[in-house]
Amino acid sequence: MVLGTTRLRRAAVLVGIAMVGALTLGLLRPSPVAAAFCSSQVVRDYTKVLERLPPLAAPPETLGFGPSRIFLGQPGADGPLQLGAGERGFGLTYSPYTESPAPTPRLGWRLTSRLVMVDRRGKRLGEPRKIEKSVKRLWPSRDGHSGPELTFHVPGKPGLYRLEIVFENQRGERLARYGEYLRVLPRAEDFHLVLDRAEARAGETVFANLVNRGGAFLSFGLARQVQYNNGSSWVPAPQFAQGPIPAIGLGLGPGESRICWWATVTPETPPGLYRFVLRADRFWSRFLPRRPVELTAGFWISAD
Repeated sequence: MVLGTTRLRRAAVLVGIAMVGALTLGLLRPSPVAAAFCSSQVVRDYTKVLERLPPLAAPPETLGFGPSRIFLGQPGADGPLQLGAGERGFGLTYSPYTESPAPTPRLGWRLTSRLVMVDRRGKRLGEPRKIEKSVKRLWPSRDGHSGPELTFHVPGKPGLYRLEIVFENQRGERLARYGEYLRVLPRAEDFHLVLDRAEARAGETVFANLVNRGGAFLSFGLARQVQYNNGSSWVPAPQFAQGPIPAIGLGLGPGESRICWWATVTPETPPGLYRFVLRADRFWSRFLPRRPVELTAGFWISAD
């Protein structure tokens, strides 16, 4: 039997949509009901290897010794994952409650920070890089003073790294030691919009899943558009127009997915080829410029 042109086109579209869904998620129809709506789900756990490394005392926001209101910051930190080259380290600031411009009492601290690449057991690979600084006093940061910063340039070489800082007094006695692990990933755009079905009928709902398997960060909102293919171009489908939506910003990290968008087919919706359109921003770090991206995923609406 010879299929007509329209049926051949429809069959090819459905096969193409099914192949994209299968390649991206490993199955054609992920269940959106199984996960909380718009919650982040892990599809590739890039941080699991960090949880198996020997524990370190996490850097606190405020120190547990010395004068109060001394804060330990981490300039350049984007969490445990770093995409490509970047800056990592520690910085001290002093922010007293009073308006006095007076500095802290004499501290006499010696700070030593180290950065080293490690294997999956936490054993160092090569010699650590080191920064040492002496801190006599700290001045209030609101008066334009900046405290000492111990910042490393972390190369873009993929791998695991250990970053530590040690506080000692003038006699060389250790006051505290803090540290963290981070994983450097190569920058890679591997994100897709995947639907839970390739074909829908009246009364059925199509869910869209944003899947980010690569080394990139995404930011987006709840807005989406559904378009209809009229045979020559994609045009907005008024049947799927959104009403008022909260103006909130959402994010997606490497190895995560979110199901935040859907469209319910009504009996009045004409059959044909439709697609979801989602606009987002891709960025490697919150300190670097963002690039707008448009993601689409198509589905077919069949007549009863």
